[in-house]
This record gives sequence, C-alpha cells and structure tokens, in this order.
Amino acid sequence: SSFACAIPGIMAARVMPDPKSRLATILVAPLMSCSARLPVYILLIGTFIEPKYGAFWAGFTLFALHFLGLLVAIPIVWFFNRTVVKGKRLPFLLELPPYQMPKWRDVWLSMWFRGRVFLKTAGTIIVAMSLIIWALGYYPRNAVSATDEQTQAERQLENSYLGRMGKTIEPVFVPAGFDWRITTGILSAFPARETIVPTLGIIFALGEDQDEESKDLRSAMDRAKWPDGRPLFTPWTAIGLMVFFALCAQCMATLATVKRETNSWKWPVFMFVYMTGLAYIAAVAIHMLGQALS
Repeated sequence: SSFACAIPGIMAARVMPDPKSRLATILVAPLMSCSARLPVYILLIGTFIEPKYGAFWAGFTLFALHFLGLLVAIPIVWFFNRTVVKGKRLPFLLELPPYQMPKWRDVWLSMWFRGRVFLKTAGTIIVAMSLIIWALGYYPRNAVSATDEQTQAERQLENSYLGRMGKTIEPVFVPAGFDWRITTGILSAFPARETIVPTLGIIFALGEDQDEESKDLRSAMDRAKWPDGRPLFTPWTAIGLMVFFALCAQCMATLATVKRETNSWKWPVFMFVYMTGLAYIAAVAIHMLGQALS
C-alpha cells in the first residue's frame, strides 16, 4: 500500500506483533514511490528524457524510479535489523479471522474515528508546518518593480525568506547540480512533494497555476541557465533531482504519522535525516557520473 501512499503502509504495520520488525518496516515504508512523486517525474521525464531519448527510455525511467525504492529498502531494512533495531525477534504468526461482509455502520464509524484521531494528532502538525512554509514564501512583502504580475511574483519569491534560504543552502546542493531555484523548490516541497511544480512556475515567472504538463514551464526549464551560460537542467540533472525526490523524506504527513505511530519525535527525525542524506549522496553521485560521461 505504500506505493500509493506511505501513510496507510505505516499504519498497516500495526498488525506486526514484533515491535522491532514493525519499527524497521515503518522506517523504510516511505522509500516506496508514492503517487505524490508522479507530478515531479512526469514534469522532468517529459521535459528532458522523452524528447531526447524517446518513449521507451521515458517509460523505463519511470519504471526504474518506482523500482528504486524497493531496491534501496531491502538492504536498508537488513542493516536496520542488525543495528538500529537490533534485538531478539518474535515468530510471526498471523491468524486470519473468518471472512464476512462488513456492516456499513461499523465501517463509517471506524472511518470517522480514525480520521478524527489523525486530524487531531498528525493534522495539527501538518497545518502548522504548511503555514510556516507559506509564511516563509510570502514574507517579507517588499516593494519590487516588475512589468507584469508574474514577474513580480517571481521577484517576490526570490526575495522572500524561503528564496533567501534557497540561496543560502545553494552551495550545499551545487555538487548535485542544483542552483537556488531548484533548492527553493525542494524547500517548498516539504509539506507535499508535488508543490515543487507550481513553485517552479512562480520562479520562472509563469505563475502558480502551472502543472506537470505545462508546455511553458517545460520550455522555461529547458532554457534555464547558470550565470556562466551553462544549461541549468541536463538529463543527468533531471535524473539526479528525480532520484532525490524518490529517496528524500519530503512529506510532512508521513513524518507526522510516524510520530503518532511511534509516540516519539526520535524516529521521524531519524527517518528524515537518513533519507535526506541518502537522497543527497545519490544526487551528487549521479551528477558526478554525468560529468564524467559528458
């Protein structure tokens, strides 16, 4: 179920009687490629892979990105079982109850109860962090000169606290081939991965109503340059960015759910650190490989 969304996969781990195995499963469940990553994949594959290499390699890239999470999760969960959550394992015995048609009243009551619990616990964290990210991207509201509203929005975002943070951490991501525009998009995607698409639309002065199939956004990204005139996006940069999104823990709802399931901030923080570090190393390695082969 984590391939659709990590949250039901994490919650489904409750059926595991061994707490250590359950924790190891929770820690790797977000590595499965969820549906929120698809807009990022579609945008980058449609802009830099399919036009240059054809439909076969576009499809292969999309399949490989989904398979990547599973491929990475296997050795990581093996490592965690021998280090982070090392301990005596309980035998896994699962007794299946007799199957019967559920009562609709019980289904609706269960949905209402679990939804209310989620909104009261994880939901409050999600709303709070979303407001923080919005405020960082909206303030300060300095007067900027621009010929149209889209350019004004671009400059406003560039001068916002979020844009300044993107420029501040740009040197960290330069080895991966990312400039401040990409890093600002990464920061804005923390509440939800797919929000990088409208953020890039604002950064490239196209407005926030852009989606992953926007021809204008794809054209603007294809024309983007570094200050020295080099293309900002290459196929290797696009692959590195997609792999970064495939491995990074950029989902507030998932982290909030892990906190609720483990009753501690220790494990969501650990998950965020190890997944972000893994994503960064992979993106840098791909960029270096691209430079070596170019």
